Amino acid sequence: MKSVRLAMLLPTLLAACASAPRVAELPVPTPLQWQMPASHAGEGSDEDFWSSFASPALDTLLQRAAIANPDLQIAVRRLRIADDAERLAAAGKSPALDFQAGPVDNTAVAVNGGRRSAAVYRLGFEASYELDFWGRIDNQIAGAKADAAGQRFEAGAARIAIADELAHRYFDIAEADEVLVLLQRRAALVDERRTLEAARQAAGRIDAGPVLEAERTRNELQNELADWQQRRQQDVWQLALLCGELPEAFTLEAGPLRQAIQRPAVPSGLPSSLLQRRPDLQAASSRLQAAQAQIGVAWAEQFPQIRLTAELGVASDVLHRVLSGAILPFGIGPSISLPLLDGGARAARLDASQQAAEIAEIEYRKAVLAAFADVEQALQVHADADNRQQQSDQTMAWQQQLAQRSDAQQQAGRSSRIDAITLEAARLEAEQLAVDRYRQQLDALLALHAALGGGWSAPDLALVTATSAINEPINGREHP
Repeated sequence: MKSVRLAMLLPTLLAACASAPRVAELPVPTPLQWQMPASHAGEGSDEDFWSSFASPALDTLLQRAAIANPDLQIAVRRLRIADDAERLAAAGKSPALDFQAGPVDNTAVAVNGGRRSAAVYRLGFEASYELDFWGRIDNQIAGAKADAAGQRFEAGAARIAIADELAHRYFDIAEADEVLVLLQRRAALVDERRTLEAARQAAGRIDAGPVLEAERTRNELQNELADWQQRRQQDVWQLALLCGELPEAFTLEAGPLRQAIQRPAVPSGLPSSLLQRRPDLQAASSRLQAAQAQIGVAWAEQFPQIRLTAELGVASDVLHRVLSGAILPFGIGPSISLPLLDGGARAARLDASQQAAEIAEIEYRKAVLAAFADVEQALQVHADADNRQQQSDQTMAWQQQLAQRSDAQQQAGRSSRIDAITLEAARLEAEQLAVDRYRQQLDALLALHAALGGGWSAPDLALVTATSAINEPINGREHP
């Protein structure tokens, strides 16, 4: 009889399913067409990008951080939790089998005689399987997969951010190593000048002004030396934390910046489709898909849940007769659960899931706009750094010519050693500025690496060009 009633009820329920909302893949219009396989998201050409700096020490630090960085370890554990949640959701598509043993709840009292019925003990198996007519389980699985993918992309974003931070600290240390040498040379020149000026003062040729000026310059250089040494030590400690090591036992000799770090070139005409690798965009897309899947889950809860159940075991009113099989209960059939009154809880969950999906869509649009802004800003910073480097190179060439001319005049007796010291100090100061300009170029490369969600190489640029529908240079600009 129950089967007949279910057969009469099913057509009505299936007809209601036709009005369920469809969950789109990615219903967000963007200026990009995301066609890159997901395996490339957050990966880019990092190995080629970092090796282009030609710094074995930097490569070693990146490897140490990839193994022991605490934030990366946390991201990996969160990814495993998301994978477990995906497997948990997928388990809903499989039948469930339970073993049950113990008394059956039988506390009814007979109307006639008022006697309590005898307790019944049962030992057996119970199997169940939910018929997912409305797509509740399918949407739960889709949402869990999207959440797992989002965690994977979040881990990729963390990896890129940590690598950029580590490189930034390493560049700090290398810059300090080169600047400290230049400052020491400038300090030695100031000491020599002070000695010469003191001799001239003792001879009565000048007053105490030049000597005091030399002492003031010497004190300023000493303060600058102390500042650079302190900053270098702080960068070493921060680098140790990024590598997951104790700061006290961590040491590093980077060497002069312009010798230890090679500045890689940026290819012209970077395609905008490179942005599709950004893990934060991929994570925002996954969060949107997960939110849309939750709409399907909330919608399916409006309809009955239908399960097929089966039972096989033995039961008896006396415990010691259970194993003898006095009664052999066996059954198979459907069960239906349909909430009737819930105070509007299901409607509230459906509305909340729709609002969450709209928020996720807005966040995705925001992430796309921010990605283009990040790249545009990084390219502008890179162009400005190149222009400043060219100006610094011109200044350095001019100072070198003046120094050579001063040496020639000194040898001919037409200038003094003090004049040569002044020109040499100016040249060293210009060289220190050139180090700063070189460092700005490296920082611009790191900013572009973060904005594009990875590095670049000729094979990857060809792959993006072949797999993307839009491959115009970013903002139509030929990049330096």
